[in-house]
Amino acid sequence: MEPNLSEDPKIFKAYLSGFFDGEGSFLVKARPDSRYRIGNQLVLRIEISQNYGEILKYLQSKMQVGNVYYFKKRHIYSWVTHDLPGLIKFTDLLREYVVVKRDKLERFRTIIALVQQKHHLNRDGLSQILHIWNDTNPETVANPR
Repeated sequence: MEPNLSEDPKIFKAYLSGFFDGEGSFLVKARPDSRYRIGNQLVLRIEISQNYGEILKYLQSKMQVGNVYYFKKRHIYSWVTHDLPGLIKFTDLLREYVVVKRDKLERFRTIIALVQQKHHLNRDGLSQILHIWNDTNPETVANPR
């Protein structure tokens, strides 16, 4: 059974933003990987987890972004996106209405822009990205060093 959400895009974006504020998370990390010239792979991921998988499947089908997985040991469903087009589309959907995770959203969007410019492929750029993500000073985030 699909949830009865309005076809109005504003209502959908507002619902999605509120749902993400409560249940979602961003992930930015450097994973050691010798296949990469700088020895690390940048991992970007957005995830929403919960016990009820139908809403996540509905959101995935409506957005046409990400995948829904079931983790048997934890008895939990997770909607996940990690590809650049999906990250961009999802963060664009949240931008207007997200409240609780506004700061993280803006930092994540800054990082996406740096990845699009290939900054993550060198040590200084990767360091800058990790600094932006881990910095809690909003002024620094607005004006990355």
